[in-house]
Amino acid sequence: MTTIAVTLKALLGLFLLCLLGYLGRRREIIGKEGVSVLTKLVIGLTLPAMIFHGFGLHFSGEMMRGWWLLPLVGAAIFAFNALFGWLILLTDRSMAPWQRRQFMAMSIFHNAGYMPIPIVAAVLPAGQREEIFLFIFLVMLAFGPLIWTLGVWLMKGPGPVAGDRASGQGTPHHRTLSMILNPPFVTTVAALALALLGWIRWVPAFVWEPLRWLGDCTIPLVLLTLGAMLADLRGSWTLSPGSLLRLVAARLILPGAVMALALPWVPLAPAIKFLLLIQVCMPSAMTLAIIAREYSESYDYVAQSLMASYLIALATLPVFLTLAQNMLTFTRS
Repeated sequence: MTTIAVTLKALLGLFLLCLLGYLGRRREIIGKEGVSVLTKLVIGLTLPAMIFHGFGLHFSGEMMRGWWLLPLVGAAIFAFNALFGWLILLTDRSMAPWQRRQFMAMSIFHNAGYMPIPIVAAVLPAGQREEIFLFIFLVMLAFGPLIWTLGVWLMKGPGPVAGDRASGQGTPHHRTLSMILNPPFVTTVAALALALLGWIRWVPAFVWEPLRWLGDCTIPLVLLTLGAMLADLRGSWTLSPGSLLRLVAARLILPGAVMALALPWVPLAPAIKFLLLIQVCMPSAMTLAIIAREYSESYDYVAQSLMASYLIALATLPVFLTLAQNMLTFTRS
């Protein structure tokens, strides 16, 4: 079986779980509050358990020397993504200012964790995936602070924000801070500190197995949640083909294509090359739908763009993931 066939087979399994989440939400098996409960369960329990377990068992001495580079890599990826959004906007001056900002947000902020984590678990063997998981957790240290500051500013559409409409007051700063200091972010920082100080070895042995059990629930729960969230992005269709094509080019095609052409010539470790390519080829972050619903009156444009681009990603991801897998073994002659 070819590499692309293996990758496609793995992706179809992941999207089957997404489909079950989607159908469960549409048929009200997962209620509106159920989506919120699933999200809180992943963010508050299973993903932190997965992160802490990963750092405890797989954070090596070699990683300790260069760990601080990975959050900078995360910020650099967002800047790389922004370049393509800006280039696409240069070709179209007809978009309203608020729509241009929201387009830039969807171009910059890709799905940095919810999709890469289960995809890595599906396409890589056990000996390789744990290192990539740690890289993803460290890269995501840049994600929360940026999406809840720059992302919120870009997502604000015309008119008052949702918090203003509901209460006459803006969303409190402490709420934005609590979103930045979310459990996965805090767990990553705490586990990293314990690992660097050498204190993580003092965690009692009986703790690790329950953490592994809890962490193993993360991937199926993430996929069910993602499908349920996509089911909520429905309504009368107003997104134009041109708007969708611009987002597909800026988010799903150009960053991955340029990265795939450049990486074989860059002297980086194969695992870092793999990480960079799978990050830049992901669709936009689902968090943007939550931000748009909370802060903007123009939610439909964001919701419909996300839903359509996730469907199109079914065609683009297998190609880039096959190239990413080749990065793990390819060396330039």
